[in-house]
Amino acid sequence: MSDARTDPEISPSSIFLALFHSFVCRLPSFQQLDSELAHSHLQNWIGAERAFRDDTLRYSLCGFDLDPLEAMLVDVNRRLKRGKAFDEGPAPERRSGPVAYMSPEQSHVWNILSCIYH
Repeated sequence: MSDARTDPEISPSSIFLALFHSFVCRLPSFQQLDSELAHSHLQNWIGAERAFRDDTLRYSLCGFDLDPLEAMLVDVNRRLKRGKAFDEGPAPERRSGPVAYMSPEQSHVWNILSCIYH
């Protein structure tokens, strides 16, 4: 992944993962994501050495090279379909493990992430 910034301190992949977090958690704005990036657990997950502001997100997004991103999303979509992440799962009373305690939306995200990372 790359963007138009020269010698960026925050990698484009960290920017993308921050935005992915924003999408999955349904954050309403970049300002909300900005406040969540202050937490070290999110910084560690996205691979950023430090917190960054919403203006960094905007500047990076304006210069994203979209061809590799499109190819990656097509690959993720294939994996999700192959793992049947979009299929209806078992009824809530038959679920086990951490998914049994999640809302339907949360368990759907759990299933999607499980297909990607397994």
